[in-house]
Amino acid sequence: PHVAAAAAAEALAQHTGCSVDLAHAVLSLAGKGSGQAASRAAEELLETGPSEAYVGWQSVGEGHGDGVFQHPYVECLLRVARRQVSEALAEQPEDDRWLICVRTYGRAGEPLPKAELRRFLSKHWKRGGFADLQRALFSLGIDSMDTLWDGLQDIDALRKRIRVDGDGAYVPSYKSLDELRDEAEAENETPAPGGCKKKDRRAGDMGILELTLSTLERALGSEAHRRCLIFVSHEDKAFTSGLYAAALKGTPWESRVVQGVKGAHLQVRFIEEAAPHGTHLVVADDNIAELFVECVSEAFIQQQKKEGVQDHMVRPMSAGFAERPLGDARLCLAEESEVLRFLHAAMSSSQAGRGKLKSFDEAKLMKDVLARLDIDSLPKLSKLLEGDFSCSCKNQDRARLQEALNAVGCKATPYLVVKKLRAQVGVPLPPRKLLVVRRRCRQKSGLGAQAEGGPELAALIRRAGLEMKNQGANIWAMYPSKNHYWLHGFGTQIRQRARTTGIYKDHSEKLGLVYGAFFGFRVLHDQRRYTRYGQVKDDVERTLRYWHCDGKVVRFNRYGVVKDRCHLVGKFHAKKGGISAESSAELHKAEATRALTGMLEEFASKHARLAKPGEVSSCGLIWHADKEVGDEAEAEAEAECASRKRKHDAAAENGSESSTQMLKRKHVVGGA
Repeated sequence: PHVAAAAAAEALAQHTGCSVDLAHAVLSLAGKGSGQAASRAAEELLETGPSEAYVGWQSVGEGHGDGVFQHPYVECLLRVARRQVSEALAEQPEDDRWLICVRTYGRAGEPLPKAELRRFLSKHWKRGGFADLQRALFSLGIDSMDTLWDGLQDIDALRKRIRVDGDGAYVPSYKSLDELRDEAEAENETPAPGGCKKKDRRAGDMGILELTLSTLERALGSEAHRRCLIFVSHEDKAFTSGLYAAALKGTPWESRVVQGVKGAHLQVRFIEEAAPHGTHLVVADDNIAELFVECVSEAFIQQQKKEGVQDHMVRPMSAGFAERPLGDARLCLAEESEVLRFLHAAMSSSQAGRGKLKSFDEAKLMKDVLARLDIDSLPKLSKLLEGDFSCSCKNQDRARLQEALNAVGCKATPYLVVKKLRAQVGVPLPPRKLLVVRRRCRQKSGLGAQAEGGPELAALIRRAGLEMKNQGANIWAMYPSKNHYWLHGFGTQIRQRARTTGIYKDHSEKLGLVYGAFFGFRVLHDQRRYTRYGQVKDDVERTLRYWHCDGKVVRFNRYGVVKDRCHLVGKFHAKKGGISAESSAELHKAEATRALTGMLEEFASKHARLAKPGEVSSCGLIWHADKEVGDEAEAEAEAECASRKRKHDAAAENGSESSTQMLKRKHVVGGA
């Protein structure tokens, strides 16, 4: 039976042009009848399913997208995707499983060697006939820098080949080809710093391989593809025509493609439906130009500034380089122990109105007391609390506790101390904190160790998974701005606060945009969290839905993401690709307005409101700030940013660009 099923799937795949895996899934779904009847039903589903699945999908609101996922054709796509996702997760270590899912539409681009050749010609060909030159070279099979270099070794022979084997309509001069050979030789001898070649957009639009996939390889290393899958729409013309297959051919990404559904927002739901419950997934857009982090070292900032780097306060995330988060080799980060969390909660709850810092200092003092009693775990502490510590009782435990309190200079009586601790028994512990500790030896486990080794992006994703668990959140993102003054201002305040308090916190849980270019979430399969108002404002809606359910979103303020053509983020452009594909300026604007008003009327009015005329908001909403949940460093970072801007403007030379002009020129994404 298995051999017969495999043969039937191969025959159906050849007949319809679908993949063997999809053919097998369709036959399994339609295989309840006889062999011929099942085959005819499978063929009909493959022919009509891709269009029938989206009947009425334009209507937004409650239930939007449910009909798509209930269609048998999409169920078959999900069966195949679930197997691919399971196989990708099985490749990961059992205690470190997470996956980056790149959603793409209409951005296949060209094969990388051909794209590099086209950009080289665009940069160095100074004469007319640029399009004719490309056509002539491509017709001869010269479609990479290597084949161009080989051809330029004998210019006379190359010109003859163009004249005889090509169309002969255009033959470049010997001098022009000789100049091109000199440029190719100079570029081979002096590669761009870090091995990254400058991309000239005049040569054409870049594809997913040159953008997001290249960015991930720089951030995660050469094995990045093992942590990633590429989700395409089954009806995307760039996919059905084979453009994606051609662009990815011969690369490690070739086997990482998964057929998904149409619509950026529905693709996120498809990705979640394809993964097991509880999985940590990261979703990335297909046009990411760089993932970056603010610089810790002031010396490095000054060096970049001297070299003319525009955004000199941030640096790209690289697999081979990472700064210590505190900028001090003597300090490292360690997770707060269970005992310290218990003590911190007990001191905070028993001293109403006292500051968090003072209660945390008291908790550390009490930890020293317990250490003298050889109590380093909650079971040992629970056993101690079972004793009698009343003033009239004199026993060994009370005497030992009194001695320990005296040794650390604490004047509290054993009875009062135990009373505070007993009040915390059975009460949920506060979120785990990262503590700043003196380096003694390399940490074997925990967040401090993960941040020390391996790619910086991988360490961030691991820590984001733990922070979601600690904070009771289910979604995280990077800061939605590429403004390097802001990010470095956040970083400076975070480090100052860490040195003062001994607690390192570089994230915020307050309400703010979960930028859709790069975000992570915990798979819950919760209908309440699926976006229902289209793809134009899906990241705004996702932010509000998760906030509505959890009251928290985690955003890491030192890290950011910038997209190609960042000035077009959230705007329609005919040649932009992605969600602008198969749309128009009018439809884009109408969908955005409909989405914002719809989600506010349904559930989000207590979390945000529409921006009034004159109010600055790139996402169209003004968030209702929650004063009790947030990162205090943000306000201080704003002040630091303003201070730096004033100093920069004061020192600016006549005729040079001021910080005010620079900040106006920056494109800030989201309601930062």
